[in-house]
Amino acid sequence: FSIKRPRVLVVCSVVLLVLLALAVGLYFGLRPTLDGDTGLNPRNPTSPLPPSDSPMGVFWDASVATNGYPCAIIGRDILMKNGSATEAAIAALFCEGVACPQSMGLGGGFFMTIYKRATGKVYTLDSREVAPAAATEDMFHGDSNLSQRGGLAVAVPSELKGYQALFDHPELRSGNVDWRDLIEPTIKLCEEGLEVTPYLANVLQSQEESIKNRKTLGDILINNATQKVWQLGDKIRRPQLAKTLRIIISEGAEALYNGSLTRDFVKDIRDLGGIITEEDMANYSVKWSDPVSAQLRGNLTLHTMPLPGSGDVLVFMLNILNTFVPAHTDVLTYHRITESMKYAYGRRTELGDTNFVHNIGDVSPPLVSSFFATTFGGIGYSLNIIGDGSLPLVLSRSTTTSGEICCNLSIISDICYDENIVAVQWKLWLYPNSQLHTPSTLRRSLDSCIGNHVIKCRSVQMPSANAPFTYP
Repeated sequence: FSIKRPRVLVVCSVVLLVLLALAVGLYFGLRPTLDGDTGLNPRNPTSPLPPSDSPMGVFWDASVATNGYPCAIIGRDILMKNGSATEAAIAALFCEGVACPQSMGLGGGFFMTIYKRATGKVYTLDSREVAPAAATEDMFHGDSNLSQRGGLAVAVPSELKGYQALFDHPELRSGNVDWRDLIEPTIKLCEEGLEVTPYLANVLQSQEESIKNRKTLGDILINNATQKVWQLGDKIRRPQLAKTLRIIISEGAEALYNGSLTRDFVKDIRDLGGIITEEDMANYSVKWSDPVSAQLRGNLTLHTMPLPGSGDVLVFMLNILNTFVPAHTDVLTYHRITESMKYAYGRRTELGDTNFVHNIGDVSPPLVSSFFATTFGGIGYSLNIIGDGSLPLVLSRSTTTSGEICCNLSIISDICYDENIVAVQWKLWLYPNSQLHTPSTLRRSLDSCIGNHVIKCRSVQMPSANAPFTYP
C-alpha cells in the first residue's frame, strides 16, 4: 500500500501536537504546588490566582455558612423548624466537631457575637478554654513542645458549656426546638460515617507520623485495614462519640463538667500527663459581655468581640481607615490598609484578658475611640505619616512583644428569617491541637497562653511580655 506524503505530514503533526499537549498537561497537573509547597502550607502566589470555583449562594429567607459540608444543612434544618439563629449555630457547631476534627471539638472553645434585630441588642459570649488551676509559669521547663502536644498541653474545655449557656439564654431561645434536636443530626453522622474532605485528607497526610505515635488519636484517624491515615473519600465513623453525645442529650453540659462523664474524662487526661482536676471542670463558667462597637462610613455600625478577643484591634484599624481611605481601590489604598494593620497589631501586644489583668483599661478604651485613631494613636502623628512610605518601625512593632503571633481563625455564621445574625469564631493553632483523643473527644492546647516562656493564663488571644500573662 502507499500513503501520500502530505497526508503523512498532517498525521505526524497531529500526533506531535497531542503529545505536546499531554506533556504540558502532566507537567502542570502533577508538579508540586508553588515550588514544592504542599496545599496545606502554600507560599504567597507571585501571579494572580484563578477565581474560586465555589458557587455564590443567593438566599431569600436565611443562610448558614459553615466549614463542614453537612453542617450548613443541619443549621438550615433547625431554622426550618422555626428555631433561632443561635440554635442553628449550636447544631452546626456540634456537626463541625465531627466534620472538621482537625479544627475543633468538645475539647475546644469559641467566641460568639449575636445580633437580635427585634431589640437591636448585641450579645457577646466568651467561651474560651482556661488554664487548669495547677498551671504554673515554669511547668513546661522551657520545652515549647509540651505546651502544644500531650496531656500537659490540655486546657479546661469550654465548648460544651458555651453551647448550653446559649441554649439556656431566655432571650435567644425560640421555644420551638429541644436540646435533643441540636445534637441528634451529629449523632447520625457519627454512626453512619462522614467522608474525608480534601482539606482533612491533606491535614491527616501532613501529620501522619505524629498521629501514628499517639495511640489515642490513631484510634480514630488511622484506617486499621491499611494502617495509614484515612484518605480522601474514606468514611470515618465515631461510635464512641455518638455514645458520649447521647449522654449529653440526657444530662446536658453538666455531663462533662459535673456529671457522669467528668471522672473518666479527667482520669484520661491525667493518665496522659495532664493536670486538669474535677474541680477545674466544675468551676468553669462562660462570660457574657457588651460588644466593642464603632460607627463607620455609610451609616454602618460594627459590633464585635471585646477582650480577650481582638475586637479592639479591628475597631482601631477601621477607625484609622474610615478617615481617609477613598471609595476606589488602587495600590496606594492597599498600602495604607497594610500600614494601618501593622500599627494596630503593634498595639495588640499591649492587650490581654480584662478578667485577670487590671491595667488593660489604660489601653483598651483609647484604642477603640475614633479620636485616638485619627490622631494616630495619640502620639502626635497625623494620618499622613502613612502616606506613600512605610510606617516607622518603632510604631509598627510594640516594645512589649514577647512571642510569635501565630494562629488561624475559623468562622461559621448564620442569618435567620427574622434577620437575627450569629457569628462564631474559634482559633486553630496546631494540627490537630494537643493531639489527644479521649472518650469525650478532647483536643485542645495551652499554646495560646504562652510567649517565649510558659505563663499561667486564661484563654489569652495574643502573646506578649506584659498584659496577656494572666492567671488561671
